[in-house]
Amino acid sequence: MLNKKAELTTHEILELILAIAGITVVAILLYNLISPKFNVEEKTAESYFNSFKESVETAEKGGTGIFKIWQPEKEVNYFLIYFGTTISYEKDSQEFFSIGENSNHICLCYTKDQETFCNYCENLKYPLKKDEQYNQFHLGLNEEVRIIKLPSENFYHVIQE
Repeated sequence: MLNKKAELTTHEILELILAIAGITVVAILLYNLISPKFNVEEKTAESYFNSFKESVETAEKGGTGIFKIWQPEKEVNYFLIYFGTTISYEKDSQEFFSIGENSNHICLCYTKDQETFCNYCENLKYPLKKDEQYNQFHLGLNEEVRIIKLPSENFYHVIQE
C-alpha cells in the first residue's frame, strides 16, 4: 500500500524483494531442468553405484545384499568393476582406469561412443572374494550378485547368480 506521499512501505518493499527472489529461484531451477548440462549416463551410473553401496551396507550388517545392473541401454553399457589393488581393467578390448589409492577399489563405469568413464569409485572396507579368489572382476547388464559378509571373515563373498 502506498502511504500518503505515494511511497512504498517497508513491508511492501520486503514483499517485493521476496517475490523477485522467488521468481529468480524458479527460473534457475527451470533452466537447470532443461539445460544440456544434465547427463543421463552420469546420473544412472551414480544411481547404480549408490545401489551397490547399499548392498554392501546390508552385507556389513549381516544380511545378504543384492546388486544387479538391469537397465538396457543401447548406446551405453554399464559395468561394476572391482579393481582390487590395481588401476586398470581390460574387458573386450575396452580398458577402464581408476585413479586413487586403490585398496579394495570398486567403480561403476560405463562406455559410450568407444569412451570409458569411471567416475563413481570407492575403496571398500574389505576385499571382495568371487569364485573363491581375490581378483579383479566385472558385472555387466543383467548380471546379479549376492554380497555376504560373515562376522568371522575380513572379506565380502560375491556370489554370482
